[in-house]
Amino acid sequence: MLTQLSEGEYRSLDVWANNLTHLKLAFGSFSPYMSDAVFLAWLKQNDAVMVSEIAMTGRALMALQNFFRVASKNL
Repeated sequence: MLTQLSEGEYRSLDVWANNLTHLKLAFGSFSPYMSDAVFLAWLKQNDAVMVSEIAMTGRALMALQNFFRVASKNL
C-alpha cells in the first residue's frame, strides 16, 4: 500500500486519502505486535528487512500526520 501511495496515479485526492486511511488502520492494528519483545526478537532474527520496513512505514505515517497537522493550522 505504501508503494501505491507513493508511486501510484490517482484519479482523485479522495481515493489517495482513503488508501492512506487504510494503511494507517492496518499499521495501527499491527502495532501491538511490535510491543511484544518475544515476537520482535523472533521477527528480527527471521526477517530483519521486514522489521526495518515496518519501522520506516511508521515514520512515514508520522511525517504525513505531522504535515496534515501543520497544514490544517495554516488554513
